[in-house]
Amino acid sequence: MNYWVFKDNIVEEGYPRPISDFGLPMEGVDAAFVWLPSDKTHFFKGSSYWRYDDHLRRMDLGYPKDSVLWKGVPPQLDDAMRWSDGASYFFKGKEYWRVMGSDMEAESGYPRPIGKDWLLCTDMQSDSPALEANGTETPSHGQRHASHAENNYEVCSCTSDSATPISPHPSLSPLWLLIPLWTIMVTLFTQL
Repeated sequence: MNYWVFKDNIVEEGYPRPISDFGLPMEGVDAAFVWLPSDKTHFFKGSSYWRYDDHLRRMDLGYPKDSVLWKGVPPQLDDAMRWSDGASYFFKGKEYWRVMGSDMEAESGYPRPIGKDWLLCTDMQSDSPALEANGTETPSHGQRHASHAENNYEVCSCTSDSATPISPHPSLSPLWLLIPLWTIMVTLFTQL
């Protein structure tokens, strides 16, 4: 896995470079986000995490550390991000965990379902899609079914009959997916 450094939308000479330059695993990371209390980028891979100082442009000494230090947050994450409410969110499978403030601990009541809280799904249908008599899928109103998963992503469907959020989160659009990608891009593409 490589990273690039850009200046004025032009790749700097000598790039791409391997992310192992920063001590990260060659095969990549599971998740990355900027943690507000430290204002440092955290990279997660398996059961380890690294902390990168964006201002000094180097990994902090003593890393990687065991991700068990993030109490209640599982290893081998799918993604992580900081949201506009100031909390950090960790995603794995169909569940997510919330860490608020400077505590490295998931709040009580977590994990919670991603589909229900983030996608406003009221009826999860991933395990038993409706089938017509001829064996083809028949989506109900508000549902979308896919016949298989692609690119290691699990495909599920849900029903949402509500135009207003059913959770304390603001209504989200697919743009929320850009936040973790932007964090990773900014982190990996900064000049050394």
